[in-house]
Amino acid sequence: HFTMTAQVRVANGGAAHLDARASNAAFAVVLDAQGNVSLVRGETVLATSPAPTAPEVTPDPTAEPEWHTVSVQALGNVITVSVDGSPRIDYTDTETATSGGFSFTTDTNNSGAVDIDNIIIQKLDAPEVITTPEPTVEPTAEATEQSVIEPETTVEPETTAEAPVEAPDESATTGVQVGINFDDENADWALGAGANVVDSGEGNFALLMAANTTLGLNEPLSLSNFTLTARLNILTDAANGEDSGLGIFFRLSDGSGYLLTIESDNSALYALGETNELLAESGSAHALNSWHAITFTVNGGNAMLNVNGVDELIVDGLSDSAGDISFVANSASNIMVDDVAITELASTANTDPEATPEPSPAAIPMGLTPETEVKLDGSLTAIVTEFLQSDPATAFEIAEDYGLDIDETGRVRVVIYPANGYTTEAVAAIAEAAGGVVLDTNERRVVARIPIPGFVPLVNTAEVGAVRLPARAASTSTLETGLAAPAGVAATEAFDMLNVYEWHLAGFTGTGVDIAIIDRGFGNPVSLTAEHSCVNSATLAYGTPEDGDTTHGLTVAEVVCDIAPAANVRLFKVDDDYSDIIDATFEMANAVNEARTTGYDVIIIAMDLGVAASPGDGTLGYKCEDILDDTTCEDNKDLYKDLYNEIAQARQAGIAVVVAAGNNGNNDTDGLR
Repeated sequence: HFTMTAQVRVANGGAAHLDARASNAAFAVVLDAQGNVSLVRGETVLATSPAPTAPEVTPDPTAEPEWHTVSVQALGNVITVSVDGSPRIDYTDTETATSGGFSFTTDTNNSGAVDIDNIIIQKLDAPEVITTPEPTVEPTAEATEQSVIEPETTVEPETTAEAPVEAPDESATTGVQVGINFDDENADWALGAGANVVDSGEGNFALLMAANTTLGLNEPLSLSNFTLTARLNILTDAANGEDSGLGIFFRLSDGSGYLLTIESDNSALYALGETNELLAESGSAHALNSWHAITFTVNGGNAMLNVNGVDELIVDGLSDSAGDISFVANSASNIMVDDVAITELASTANTDPEATPEPSPAAIPMGLTPETEVKLDGSLTAIVTEFLQSDPATAFEIAEDYGLDIDETGRVRVVIYPANGYTTEAVAAIAEAAGGVVLDTNERRVVARIPIPGFVPLVNTAEVGAVRLPARAASTSTLETGLAAPAGVAATEAFDMLNVYEWHLAGFTGTGVDIAIIDRGFGNPVSLTAEHSCVNSATLAYGTPEDGDTTHGLTVAEVVCDIAPAANVRLFKVDDDYSDIIDATFEMANAVNEARTTGYDVIIIAMDLGVAASPGDGTLGYKCEDILDDTTCEDNKDLYKDLYNEIAQARQAGIAVVVAAGNNGNNDTDGLR
């Protein structure tokens, strides 16, 4: 019992064979260049499905053949075949199903090329499949046991008349409106053609969705504020430039709405219209053939996506409208989804936007409810539940395992977002009333430390919309314990987090790479130790050591030597005199020019280029008018362009340029420091 998917491309004169169950019950799915599909056993054709009828066009013999996604599922004696998300064959075999191997072949008289890619074979543990009802076909004299589904056939899912889905009451309290875990039939949901419920392992059923397959509700569920949770497994990615993974449409109404995509290499949010507008994207990767836990919250003008406990998207400025929700497997992927739940969030609109609402006087429950759990990050829910139901000491152990930031008093550092219509001032007051300490606030969030039991009263107030863990770096290393750095005896704190050791094992140590470090100082004298083994000389390549020079540059060099111990590193000192911005900018431009023209592969500028007051790319070294008079700034404006031009020329020459972000951040990004 299995599901097999593959990307197949067949040139004229060719045919691809996907062979399975190599035994007496062996069969093959055959796809030809015209899109015709057959199910065969030896010389016997069991079922066929011609290609969809296309408009009359003159074929271009020079055109490249197209890629197609072929999906084959065999559960017991039932064999189904889909192409590009469209069901083509549904056949009940008369032979007893037996196990056997797989192979991919071509016709013996093949005259056209066949390409096969992205093959995924998944074992299914039980011969049970739940599918949407098929239309009844009256038998004819020519009818055989097979049932061939033509691409244009539309399957209307049945609805349960006795229990229609009611439109949500806008004044109702929050609650789960709809959910499905695919272990049982659910008449509320409509599975599009090409979607089948399959055993995903260990007796758990999930929805297998071929590319472009949809999942929606039989009756529209128009929601404005909601939290959606689900599990997603991206099985394939054709890597053809098209979207992969899962698409979630929401607030769909009269041709407008929004689209969230969770892809193998990205997540993004779009506003739908004549041309879809990209509102935000994360660049976060989601591994293929792995389950990912998704929490997506839309509240008023805000939307937040959390995947596997990490916030990936936080977007403001959405139109506060209601609309439908639906799902689609994007065109470059086959996916599986499971445990879908949609929870309506009650409206918290404040009629007076200038007023600061008082904390809610309602009685606070002594525990979490399904309505309040959705406000918490998933790991926080587990920790709070353990604290309330079991041993508090165990809750703290779990918190440490999750890597939560906990202070000596047991308070957890979190980011709190107000519900729609409420201010951060109101949320800050509630956080303090819950025993917390407010660390920072701005107009859209509160950073605070909250004791574990304090999360219960916190989320049981209307003012609090969501509580999330601060974004943090996560190790990509598979090692359970840290390793010493190759340079010297001390490793920088990010050595294991950056997975450096495994890069070294793979042979990437910086051999043949010349690196220039530009900094304000390297000490006087420049004292190199074993930690700086990759620095080939204590003599500066640019600049002169002076009494009182900082050793900041040597610290940077230690990090570089830990990561690239075999590299050739030289030190460039810039006299960064803040009292003379003209000279400072001129010096930095000259240092970059020296590194660029003397053949360095990497330039590291470990200095602040003004990100607190400018783009930080060298266009304005510092905020000139804060140091000099306006006339002097205007007279020397071309000088500030010199540094940017030097950096730009270095990049154009293929040099990797790394510029420090500086120390002038105002703790304004979700608690990042």
